[in-house]
Amino acid sequence: MPDVPLPTHHVHRMDDGRMVGYALYGDPDGFPVLNCHGGLLSRNDVAPVHADACRLGARIISIDRPGVALSDRNPEHAMCDWVSDDVTSVLAELKVGRCSVMGWSLGGQYAVAVAHVLSDRVARVAVLAGCPPLDHPSRLAELNGMDRRFAALSTTRPRAARTASASCTEWPALPRRWPRD
Repeated sequence: MPDVPLPTHHVHRMDDGRMVGYALYGDPDGFPVLNCHGGLLSRNDVAPVHADACRLGARIISIDRPGVALSDRNPEHAMCDWVSDDVTSVLAELKVGRCSVMGWSLGGQYAVAVAHVLSDRVARVAVLAGCPPLDHPSRLAELNGMDRRFAALSTTRPRAARTASASCTEWPALPRRWPRD
């Protein structure tokens, strides 16, 4: 395989002064694919596929959501606000018109929001192992034990949940031992 360029990491300053972190993986001249990272991860969740993305001619743009890794919190934001503000601004900085979008786990909801808000710019959308809406007890019961604990913690003690998830935002900072359930 020819030389694979290194992924690059960036911080974009929004008009409101917030910082938004993102990384570029794959072929710098490839077709843009916006990655919506999973719930307990960051822009780095696609780092392991960097070489494959180069080989396939894909340019993966992976943006940290508000309050994750290099992106500042935006307390009043909603999912579609993230798309119309942060995503649109980063895509403009990168001069990206049309793109595809993918999201896995919790990122699936964000991928669908991108496809909805930017429908005229999205060629394809893929949701991998999408996270169900967690607003009903029967849905929570479908989660594994670790995810149930994090979901409960995020509603009862959000500061503790942010602290606990902070250790999982940078690749490869993953838990040393996963729960058995």
